[in-house]
Amino acid sequence: SDFFREFSSQDVRDLTESAKMIELTIGDSLIVANTPANEVFFILSGSLQVRIPTADRSVPIAIINAGEFAGEGSLLGASKRNASVIARVPSRCVEWSKADLDNLFDRKSDLGVRFYKRIAYMSWFRLNASNTKLREAFSGIVEF
Repeated sequence: SDFFREFSSQDVRDLTESAKMIELTIGDSLIVANTPANEVFFILSGSLQVRIPTADRSVPIAIINAGEFAGEGSLLGASKRNASVIARVPSRCVEWSKADLDNLFDRKSDLGVRFYKRIAYMSWFRLNASNTKLREAFSGIVEF
């Protein structure tokens, strides 16, 4: 994956040792809204749907595919999940607990800096893509 290309083979081994593999079938929940945000997930294969809760239902707002993260807000200070993430197809994910990553990055701070930089970049890229879609959707309705 592009995410790991800037990491050495030792970095990947270190990250793998603190990770857990998750296998999902269609309809399985990876993340449930309003639950504690203690883990981050990297999607190895498959596709997941992000849904936000409303008063009477949940609304799909995004698709996450292989090579992307889910739950990265847990690393950036979120205490609760603001959305649910559900498998659209059979999917494989890597799970890291925030505590395990904190322990690893306490020992290998350079790895932590590079990991967080990649998360920040990917989050910015996703936010930028969402903003572009919103601008297109509201073009002519709202002045930007």
